[in-house]
Amino acid sequence: MAKRGMNGQCEILGTHIANSAYHTYNIDVPHMAREMTKFIRKVEKRTGLKKQEYAGKLLFMSHETYTPARGGSADAEVTALETTFAGHLNEICISNTKGFTGHTLGAAIEDVVLVKALQQRKAPPIANLTKVPAHFQKLNFSGQENIDSEYGLHLSAGFGSHFAFMFVKRVQENQVEGNLAYHRWLRKVSGVQKPELKIIDNTLCVVAGDPEAPSALTDTSSQAPAVRPAATKEAPAKPVSPIQTVPAPATSVTSEVPVSGPDKGRTAEKSKR
Repeated sequence: MAKRGMNGQCEILGTHIANSAYHTYNIDVPHMAREMTKFIRKVEKRTGLKKQEYAGKLLFMSHETYTPARGGSADAEVTALETTFAGHLNEICISNTKGFTGHTLGAAIEDVVLVKALQQRKAPPIANLTKVPAHFQKLNFSGQENIDSEYGLHLSAGFGSHFAFMFVKRVQENQVEGNLAYHRWLRKVSGVQKPELKIIDNTLCVVAGDPEAPSALTDTSSQAPAVRPAATKEAPAKPVSPIQTVPAPATSVTSEVPVSGPDKGRTAEKSKR
């Protein structure tokens, strides 16, 4: 990551998994509340964070799939939050993506959205939230406004009352534009002296740029790559070399590993074949 001039998008302050084997599909609510409380206490003890200092800058990415009349994931998560963050619940910004995506399997969309929301200072609004139940009126749901979150908490739940927590801290990501280290790395992996990033059929590719074009950088030995869409009336340029995908970090219990994120908000960097 450092070799390509980047510094990641967030730092993982802790992870935690638990399973009570309570039921085939129902959530063991008291167990979830206890485990969330235990996890947050561990993170606070190791980092020195205090709820009164960070609750107002915390974005919670919920697992919520839907809320039946008898309750469900939403009630369980709110109970856990209320138990863990007593007195600070209404300060936490709550967001969710399933109203837009449905329930995905084999892809942690919420993890990516959480990190990018912290980066962009903008969390997705709750889809189709037109009638808020009375016992949810005290909650602070994400909307169209910008957020000021520095920390993120994600809860993911599974069958058998299995669930996992992740707590992250925002990192101000290095930009691509004007990043000489990134350009040098791109030039090295592509094998061309003046590489450019180009989007072809929704695929990020690196192509050979015009060697006669003026450089916008003060360092004439290295020109920063630019991202530009493919022309609509021209044949797409043939990629010189692929941008390698950066694999997501494996889940582990209570870790302190910086996350390597994609450049400029791209969830994957791949080549046009």
